[in-house]
Amino acid sequence: MPTFMATPTDVMKLVHTARKLDANPFSLAGKIAGLGADEQRAGIPAWAWVLAGVGIGVALGWKLAPQARARLKAFS
Repeated sequence: MPTFMATPTDVMKLVHTARKLDANPFSLAGKIAGLGADEQRAGIPAWAWVLAGVGIGVALGWKLAPQARARLKAFS
């Protein structure tokens, strides 16, 4: 399985590109989620952002847990 490695330079390039698209991170997230300008102007409730963040965190944790356990086991 190929390994993905991002250097700090890669991350900064991504941040720079995202800022060119939209300086507001919430607006950029809305665009990525597929919301139009009218929908973004109406606003997204804070609870929806929190729920989406928790859902993404749980999904990533579920997906990456076996790899994290293997790395921790290698160090012990």
